[in-house]
Amino acid sequence: MDRDLVEIATLAIEVPVRSNAWSELCDQISSRLVAAAFMVIEFDIANKSAPIFHNSRSMQTPKALKLIETVRSGGGEEDHPGYETVAASAPGQVMGESEFFGFQPGENPGPNSFRDAVLNATGGKARTAMRLNDVGPWLDAAISHDTVPSFAASPAFVRDGWWLLPILSKAIDASRFISSLVERYTTLLSLFDRLAFAAAFCDLDGKIITENATMRHISSERDGFWRHGAQINAAFSEDQKSLNEAMSAAGRFDAAPESMTFTISKRSDGLPYVVKVLPLSDVQVHRQRVILLVILDPDAPGQISAEGLASFGVLSSAELDVCDRLILGMTTREISEARNTAYETTRSQIKSASLKLGIQTQLDLLRLAMITKPPLDVGHVTKHPPIG
Repeated sequence: MDRDLVEIATLAIEVPVRSNAWSELCDQISSRLVAAAFMVIEFDIANKSAPIFHNSRSMQTPKALKLIETVRSGGGEEDHPGYETVAASAPGQVMGESEFFGFQPGENPGPNSFRDAVLNATGGKARTAMRLNDVGPWLDAAISHDTVPSFAASPAFVRDGWWLLPILSKAIDASRFISSLVERYTTLLSLFDRLAFAAAFCDLDGKIITENATMRHISSERDGFWRHGAQINAAFSEDQKSLNEAMSAAGRFDAAPESMTFTISKRSDGLPYVVKVLPLSDVQVHRQRVILLVILDPDAPGQISAEGLASFGVLSSAELDVCDRLILGMTTREISEARNTAYETTRSQIKSASLKLGIQTQLDLLRLAMITKPPLDVGHVTKHPPIG
């Protein structure tokens, strides 16, 4: 088998996951074609720009990089008719400049200062292009800067186009797909870090697989939780027992919802953390079942509120206010004093709200508040700002 083909195919497999492999791939093809430069691009026909531009190292000089940026941002208008012609051709059709600019090989093509600048930057004398994609409102193209001053297609490119087509079309498709996944994953992690509450994906033994910034901060404080490597632990033995039981139950998918929400005490005697363990059905990472651990700190402003309870439309404004204070850990006596109402009035409001919401305990209220309005960090200053 042709050694060049094997090396090029191997590099094409690597390009989606290895950032510098594209330059190596373009270098290998450039050498194979005896070209001054080689590139694989995505050209947006509608916006006349090139969001994807992979090229050989000969195009990594300051002069060439400036021209590449011009093409990326929609400049180089003199070349746009050529891109449109290549986009209208069949995949695999190898075309010289006389074809994609529409003149006869012996004709004078007329002035094209951008073409001259591009070829001058790489030492090329002419260009050959081939369309790679068969679907899509854009053009995927492979382009060589040839060392022979001819407006006809490069003979070497014509010779090798048949096997370069499937290799390069699959490489740019895979690269685009992986880039899209990475972008979405990065966005997801960014949103994950904006959660005002602590959240972590764990295995059933409580080992953290990934976590957000608030979880890292809470565990670093060692007030109610601490970390030993990837293992999350509660500060007190009774709380550790509750955590272990919830983790184990989540793995079985048969636990009652109330066993999945509990409190964990703080060493500082502040309001206890509210903990919720969520089983993730049919989700596996490294062949292990995954659960989501959520920890809310009632002492942190905005972590938990009764705001979401209003969506039920059954509570009066006074009952909502009382529920909000209960969530903050206030006693009935403290609520009545803070609201300047009689103790019995406050008791009656709590009882009325409990009946309307179908709850029995303060933990039930916390659980319902968490369900109806997850706390998100939307940019305000909190007691526990994200770190890292």
